[in-house]
Amino acid sequence: MARAFGDAAGAMAPAVGRRRLGHRSRPRKRGSSRSYSTAGFRADLDPATNGGRIMEWVIPAVVLLLLIWAVFVRGRLVALQQAAVQAWADLDEPLRRRHELVSRLVAAVPGRTAREKKSLDGLTNARRHAAAEQEPPAIGKAEAELSAAIGRAFEAVEQDPDLSVDPGLGRLQAELSDLQGRIGRSARAFNEAARAYNEARTGFPGGFLAYVVRFDLLQYYTVAEAKPEAARTAPARV
Repeated sequence: MARAFGDAAGAMAPAVGRRRLGHRSRPRKRGSSRSYSTAGFRADLDPATNGGRIMEWVIPAVVLLLLIWAVFVRGRLVALQQAAVQAWADLDEPLRRRHELVSRLVAAVPGRTAREKKSLDGLTNARRHAAAEQEPPAIGKAEAELSAAIGRAFEAVEQDPDLSVDPGLGRLQAELSDLQGRIGRSARAFNEAARAYNEARTGFPGGFLAYVVRFDLLQYYTVAEAKPEAARTAPARV
């Protein structure tokens, strides 16, 4: 019985020894956290991923800058265009006033002589022609013809002893002479404003934007040299 017990104890000894000497298994670190952080780090260094993120804000920024640029260029073109429109209004006012004075001149001269009748007919036709034109180059030429016709009309008036001393005709002549100077200055101012607009319209970047948004070129007012008879003036008679 003792042997049996000893044999049983001997048989159990290796098992107990194995349990005592057995290695305790160390808990392994979870690999999911390590692999996750590594994957994220590699994703941050991926050029394709970073490039995509950069393009997400680069493209909208470029579009925004282009819109700002277009608004700025368009605003400049509009400002130059409005300046030319205002310059044309400043020119149109003395032109209209001169047409009114021409009508008064025709009504004030009786046309007793053949020369007076001829000059008055030419003055009336020149005024009608100038009023019918619509484009600045044609208006400028027609107004130059009207200036010459006014000069010829006053030449005929000076040949009449009664009309040459008429104070009303003297004041009319002085006002027409003053309007002639205003028209010349206003015409040059308009041409300068139109040239500034046209240069911005045809240059870069205005030319590119004008291709997309309609901005027409402006025509120039034809400033003709006044003929000697048109430039002659007489002192105002009182």
